[in-house]
Amino acid sequence: MTRLLPVLVGSALLLASACATSDSKPDGPPAAAGTLVEGSVSVAEGATAPASMKVIALWVVTATSPDYAYKFGEAPVKDGKFQLTVDGAKLPQDALNTLGEFRLGVAMIAVVPGDAAIPDGRFDGNPDEMMLGNATDNALIFRRAVGPPKLKWPEAFGEGTVQCGKGAPPPEGARFHIFVPTACKGIDVKVGGPKKWVNWT
Repeated sequence: MTRLLPVLVGSALLLASACATSDSKPDGPPAAAGTLVEGSVSVAEGATAPASMKVIALWVVTATSPDYAYKFGEAPVKDGKFQLTVDGAKLPQDALNTLGEFRLGVAMIAVVPGDAAIPDGRFDGNPDEMMLGNATDNALIFRRAVGPPKLKWPEAFGEGTVQCGKGAPPPEGARFHIFVPTACKGIDVKVGGPKKWVNWT
């Protein structure tokens, strides 16, 4: 696992090289609406949290230069819990990594102050500076079409809908961690915890 910004920098190399080998065609169902993601926000020992907080989805785009994060999706934190709904049918193309006809979205779930004005779109600046914490082991995943041979783990996720993934160790002989499907419930976001994420590229 690693910090968000090194992930953004390192991701472009793998995705760019994979793009050259991809010639798959999309044949999945149309996107379905409304994936509900449920979880809780806790506060690390010794940390403090503002009275009002919300969670946001930061989609990491590394198939372009420069890399960037794209905010799409948010929900308030109420009594330490959140219910975030993300509609795959409305997920902007700019939030996705595009490799030929293959589309891959990978989003971090982060918690920020409730009064933070963060519109949907490309996020300007360093995400670490406004994040109170994040889900270190989980991500939102969106896939359309089959990816290149060097990027096999997305095939475990269905096409056209937002699903939840959990970080897993690299497969034998591989260098990077992967995501595997998991339930979109019980996701833990910790305020004041280490701002790390799954090192998937």
